[in-house]
Amino acid sequence: MVTGVTRGLGRAMLDRFHELDWMVAGCGRSVEAVEELRRQFGEAHHFSVVDVADQQEVGGGSGPAPWIPRRIEGRLLVPELTRLSRQPFPL
Repeated sequence: MVTGVTRGLGRAMLDRFHELDWMVAGCGRSVEAVEELRRQFGEAHHFSVVDVADQQEVGGGSGPAPWIPRRIEGRLLVPELTRLSRQPFPL
């Protein structure tokens, strides 16, 4: 699971995980960018439009979030640090 998958660190992780043949479930805020990822990668990965800063969009409550496909539930969550902090992450 990669948040902020449409650009920056999240996109870099997607590209690398794809090279390694890992299945990625990712989300981003931009409808256009998520649709482009769907066109580019097809069925190899799962992409959703979600703003992780909005608890109602994230959903889940006590169970899995509805936008995370069942085939990846319970696996590692890899958040994009720049997105969660809303500040540039120093390199």
